[in-house]
Amino acid sequence: MYIMGVDPTAAWTSTPEHALGTIGANITSTGTETYKYVALRNETATVATTDGALVAYLAAPGTDAEINTVVSDFTDASLKPIGAGVTRAIVAGTLATNFYGWIQTRGYKIMTVALGGTVAAGDALMASTTDMALTLATAADDHCCAVGHVDATKNVRLCCVD
Repeated sequence: MYIMGVDPTAAWTSTPEHALGTIGANITSTGTETYKYVALRNETATVATTDGALVAYLAAPGTDAEINTVVSDFTDASLKPIGAGVTRAIVAGTLATNFYGWIQTRGYKIMTVALGGTVAAGDALMASTTDMALTLATAADDHCCAVGHVDATKNVRLCCVD
């Protein structure tokens, strides 16, 4: 399913409003922003998010439904977390509780969590092992999910895997 005109700042809910994995988009003055409807479920600790916080895919999805499950507690992600996208609303991130909402996967975004390293425009960024953060991608097998947009700022262009 594909939805135009999503509200990524809407409060996350305890009941899904769309099928998990639904793709949405908004056309803005900074370009097209792409979104994915996901479940956020932390399995180790409660980690609340803010607008502009990176989330990663769950390390070992046990069911097809968990393929679209993300975490803000990167302890629950892979050793090299795979960045799923960025939250655009506050999510409580309560331990063992599902929250449903939109994450931004592509387009321009100012991150709220500091970027790891000195980022220049065009630098590849990957999910850090630090909760909700991006860092410079340096190895050939690092999974890039954003590109630095403006030198020495938190401005990025997202390019996360749907």
